[in-house]
Amino acid sequence: MTLPYHSPLIDVAPFYIDWSQSPKHPADMLEHKDVEVNTIIIATKEVNTVRELYR
Repeated sequence: MTLPYHSPLIDVAPFYIDWSQSPKHPADMLEHKDVEVNTIIIATKEVNTVRELYR
């Protein structure tokens, strides 16, 4: 999931939700499908700015 991140000139920035304080993670209710995320690609004209954000 991503939210707009408007400082400075960044199109998008990924975020995560910390479920560690929840008694049950929502994914626990889903059937296991052996699926994993291997790559995330973000297209932007502000490559150096986004690269700095990830550092």
